[in-house]
Amino acid sequence: METMRKYHIMIAALIVLCDRMTKWLVSEKITLHDSIDIVPGVFRLTHVRTRVRPSALFAESPSEWRWPC
Repeated sequence: METMRKYHIMIAALIVLCDRMTKWLVSEKITLHDSIDIVPGVFRLTHVRTRVRPSALFAESPSEWRWPC
C-alpha cells in the first residue's frame, strides 16, 4: 500500500509540474489575448488571465461543506 501512495504522489507532482510549466511557457511565448494552433482545427492555446478566487467557485453551492466567502 505504501508503494502505491508514493506512486500516486509522484503522478500528482508530475501533473502539477507540467501544469506550472505549461502556464509559464504560455506567458513567455504567447502575448496576452493571442492564440496559437497546436493541432490546427482541433486544439488551440490562448493566453488569458482570470481573477476568480478558488473559494468563489462553489459560492452558490447548497452543500454544508462549501468554502465560506
